[in-house]
Amino acid sequence: MMNRQQDYEFTPPQWVDEFLQTRPHDQHSESLPAIFATCDRLFHYIQAVFGKGHEIPQIRVRHKNHVQAETAFTVVNITTGLIDLCLNTKFLPLDSERIPFATGTPELNQLGRHIMMSWIVSHEYYHIVRAHDGVQDDFTDVHTRHALERDADLMATAAIYRLLQRDLKGRMPDPVVRQLAFYLIFFSIRHLPGGAEDGTHPEIGVRLFGIATKICHLQEDNSRPAEAGDEHFEAIIHMVIKCELAYQAENPEVQRNSGIFKLLTDSTNKPWLATIDRWENKVKQEVKKLSQTPT
Repeated sequence: MMNRQQDYEFTPPQWVDEFLQTRPHDQHSESLPAIFATCDRLFHYIQAVFGKGHEIPQIRVRHKNHVQAETAFTVVNITTGLIDLCLNTKFLPLDSERIPFATGTPELNQLGRHIMMSWIVSHEYYHIVRAHDGVQDDFTDVHTRHALERDADLMATAAIYRLLQRDLKGRMPDPVVRQLAFYLIFFSIRHLPGGAEDGTHPEIGVRLFGIATKICHLQEDNSRPAEAGDEHFEAIIHMVIKCELAYQAENPEVQRNSGIFKLLTDSTNKPWLATIDRWENKVKQEVKKLSQTPT
């Protein structure tokens, strides 16, 4: 869940189809129908794999300038502020000869918009599928909230990897698909406002470190259990470093160090360990019991 300060809503919320019919057309908004179609594809994938007892959520657009996404029963509410941010986010070129897509292209930016919106709304859908509200009824402390947000982050990350894997089959080797998945998710999250100060999410570096680790551990063959991802670790860490350096170079006025470099050299970061400990020792079993999904 992402929140910014509230502002008054003059226009009633709209379902996506109605919103697309009434939104003024411009260069960016022409891509919105395809972006929401990608979100729908991901919803159907998640339901098929994990959420067979859940309805496919509908997306409702609220006319607010602040950036927000949240769930309400079987609805994912997003704001026009989030849509505008998604359409204007830059997926930056990287200073690396080791990364095939490092130079950046308009096509890569377009793919990034699809992935950014899809990752955000699938993160919200996983809060429903994984019965996170039920867990929070029993455990209300900050470490539990962070553990649940981590779970939604990692599940959405895996879904994006599977989406790219299917769409790029035969066009990119698996290690490059993993790098691309991290790259697109990195800039999607790094451009979001807020962070640990909102009381809901872990620190941005903790989130990114968890996502990088998840991408290393995912099996190329989804029918096999996850294993240690040492063979992908070096390439993904290279991506982490290059992405963070590119973001900082593009945004020198933003004093928002992610803390990711410190985590790479010292993973004893207390918030990170506290979140992992809470997930492993308490929250994981509750999620499994309430959601009837594997953890």
